[in-house]
Amino acid sequence: MWYDIEGIEEGGALLSRLAKVPVAILLSIIIHELAHTVTAMILGVKVVGIAIISVLGGYTAVEVDLSSLGSLAVFMMLNAGVTANIIMAWLFSEVRGRSFWRYFSMTNSLICFLNAIPALFFYYGEPAGLEVWQPIIGFAAVNDGSQALYLFLERGDWLFFSIQLVYSLFLTIYAIYLFMKSERQG
Repeated sequence: MWYDIEGIEEGGALLSRLAKVPVAILLSIIIHELAHTVTAMILGVKVVGIAIISVLGGYTAVEVDLSSLGSLAVFMMLNAGVTANIIMAWLFSEVRGRSFWRYFSMTNSLICFLNAIPALFFYYGEPAGLEVWQPIIGFAAVNDGSQALYLFLERGDWLFFSIQLVYSLFLTIYAIYLFMKSERQG
């Protein structure tokens, strides 16, 4: 025959795997933003809306300025998304093969890592985001962990700054571990 059935099947499997990744990323982002939303609502903060910008991220808009909230509320709201992501990454980290849930674990690890990594702290005194990432990815993005660190530093709250720094470091390292664990499961 002029076509190769095995090649078609392999190509179909490749397309199937490629389709799983953006769906896993979008689901991970939705869960991340919903965690911010639910936490804000529990704390009595009005949520204006959620924007899923693309597979690169999203944003949860609240009606109040975060600097007007207490340190515990800020910590809970800004870390809700990464906490949800690390839980999802952990829950599905044992999945083997090329299933959707393995990719889901890996994308949650990656999103947690990118939102928690404290190496993205500041750029000329501001949270790393607008000036650094906008030219690269095309929209203003602010790392959740860096935003919390900046707010705690700005108000001189060294206790919550230290707690946030330790939590961000833990999440960063654990997200790398879970990503590598999921990668080895394949």
